[in-house]
This record gives sequence, C-alpha cells and structure tokens, in this order.
Amino acid sequence: MKFAAVLLFLCMVLIAGNAGAETLYEESLRTMGFESFTSSEIGNSACTDYVFLFPAETDVQGAGNFAVFSMMFSTEKNTDVKPTAQNTSLMEFRLNAEKFLEFNEIEIACGSESCWKRITLPKEVISGENTLHICALPTEQTTEISISNTSLLGIYRMPNFEKEDFTKTPATVRPLHSDELEITIRIKNSGSEPADVHVNYLKEVVEERMKITAFNVLRGNSEWEGVIEAGAEEILTYSIKPTVLGGIILPAAEAIFTNVFGEEVRIVSNYPVMTVTEPEQKIEAVIIKDMETIKVGEIFNLELIVKNNGKSPLFNIAADLVIPEGVTLIGNEKFTIDAIQPSESKTFSFGVSAGEAGSYELGCELIYLNLEVDKSSCEITTVSFEDLYIDVAIIGGLLLALIGAFIYLYLRYGD
Repeated sequence: MKFAAVLLFLCMVLIAGNAGAETLYEESLRTMGFESFTSSEIGNSACTDYVFLFPAETDVQGAGNFAVFSMMFSTEKNTDVKPTAQNTSLMEFRLNAEKFLEFNEIEIACGSESCWKRITLPKEVISGENTLHICALPTEQTTEISISNTSLLGIYRMPNFEKEDFTKTPATVRPLHSDELEITIRIKNSGSEPADVHVNYLKEVVEERMKITAFNVLRGNSEWEGVIEAGAEEILTYSIKPTVLGGIILPAAEAIFTNVFGEEVRIVSNYPVMTVTEPEQKIEAVIIKDMETIKVGEIFNLELIVKNNGKSPLFNIAADLVIPEGVTLIGNEKFTIDAIQPSESKTFSFGVSAGEAGSYELGCELIYLNLEVDKSSCEITTVSFEDLYIDVAIIGGLLLALIGAFIYLYLRYGD
C-alpha cells in the first residue's frame, strides 16, 4: 500500500510537467539522506529537522522562482473520536528558526492512501544552508503522523495567487438599504507562469447552502473563466441590493486553477463586512379635500398624496388609510408604492361617506415593508357631514306664498 502511495505521488509530480510550469530543481528527502519521520505520542509534539542547500545555479531568489516543500505524509485515526478543529493534529513549520506556517489536519489534501501539503518557503528567510524544522502533535483523534522521505524540495516557475492578490471589495462599507451597490472582484497572478482560472462569487453557497436573503444580485459579471497571464490581473464587477438593515457579511469569491503539480486548487478571497444603513426617510403624506362640508349620505371625494422629500429613492412602501367608526370607505384602504424617487409624488383617490352628521378625523400610516423601522403617520384631515334639512326662512316663504295664492283665488272666484 505504501508503495502504491509513493507511486501515486511520483505520478502527480510527472503530471506537473504538463501543467504549464518549469521545474528548476527537485529532490526527495530520501535522496538527500533523510529517513521518514513519525510522531505518535498523543498530546506531545515531536519535531524533526531537515538541513539542505539549494544549488547555486537554480537561483532560488530569482524573480518568479518559488521554493516549495511538497510534504507527503500519512496518519493513523481513532475512528471512535469525531474529528474537530480542536482534536485534529497540528503541525508547525520553521525555516531557519523563523516560524512561517502552522495548520491542522483539516486544511490538507488527502487521497485514498496518503495526504500531502504544498508549502511555499518564504524567500526572505532562505539562506545558503537552510534548516526546515517541523513539529507534529498527535491527538486522541489523530494518533500518529508520519512524514515520508518521498517528500520533495524543489524550485519552480509557476502561477501564484497570494492572499492579497485575490480580493472582493464593495464600493462602500456603509451602503444605504435602497442603493444598488457595486462589488469588485480582483485576482492577480503574481507568479511566473499563466494559469487557467475559474472565478465566481460562490453562487452555490449563496443560493443553496446559506439561503442568503440579505441581498439580491442584480446584474454584472460575477463569474469568469479564462487564462490569467503571469503578472496580469482580472477584474469582475457586479451589483447587489441589500435587503436588510445592519451588519452583513458577503460570501467570499472563489477561484479554481490547476497548480504546478497537476492538482486542482481552490482559493477564496476575503469576506467583506458591511453595515447597511437606513435611507434618508423624508417622506410625507397628506389627505387633500376639495370642500369642507357635505350632506349625510353623500360621498366625500379625497386624495392621498405621498411625496419623497429626501435625497434617496425609496422602495416598497405601504400607505394604509386610518378610517374612524361611523365612516364608510369607498375604494381601497391600502396602497403600495414599489418605488418613489426624490421629489416625486404619488396620488391615490378614494371617497368616504357617513350615516350621521358630525366631523370625522381621517389619517394614514406609512410602512416601510423591507425595513425594520417605525411607522410614520400623515397629517390628520377632518371631514364634516351635516343633516338633510330645509331652511326655516324658506319654509316660511313658501307658506306665505301659498296663503297669498289661496286668498287671491278666493277673492276672484269665490262667491
């Protein structure tokens, strides 16, 4: 089984010749005279040193040259213990006494027979003679760690993507809830060879696993696939619209490429943090009437006018009429505004009637459907209804006219 693991690893190295990279130097720990190393005391870290020289003609410090330790290793597991970040084995690396890396077992790649980790050595620490110091800490879950002497030290020209080379940046970290926000993804190949890269904004995570409802992706280029030449940068932009207030974390972007060893590598960008703030809510509403008083039973025609006096567009607003007892509404009680621009007004018509005389106060409430903010109210408008009656003076005049007509007819035609 161990022979099969070694053969698999050597085949992967051979494939690297077809991955668009140049091998300047490569040597195994075995040919350098080192034995395999095993750490098996649970809870106690065991360490080993590898002392080596890079051949002068390989120019390890040359621009675009990368020194890589390809660590081939295996582990023994206690299957009765569930793996977690706390109980998986921890490994620490120092080059010439300078600590430059540590990771737990969750962060490594494994095949059916063995595991491996590609470790780029820091150029600024490399000297003539170098000491690579490795410590491995077995745990109750990972009871043994063995580093094979088939591991390789090499110098390569290859594509490279550092943490600062792959970023995701919003146009502002304090967007308004109603604003369309541009997101920029930048990925730069700081290596010395081209790379075929697939970049996306973790669409599967957003739409499937996380079920994110904090924002909607509107438009733009959130996914890209192509070749990034050495030293070149690819920039993608797309737009989102936040749908909630407060702090939100955007998912990272991801990029997938094939490394010098023929392996598919997935890298992720930063996770942008934003605080979504309320838009300027200078929205007003008023109920307009064209008369002061009408008769009981007649319809009072009115208009509800909603105006955005702020500097930002507003979206998804509901205007609900407040109708008192004794008043009958003719028309809709609720109105919805999908969008209202600065200085824009929306007008809605309705009517009311009353069965009894009196003055009644009408109002309304404005509700921001997508924002967790308090309602606002419009100014109160009073409508008055009066009884149906005939003026006493008019009745008196009619009676006098009837009496006069009767007397006239009597005097003329009566006997």
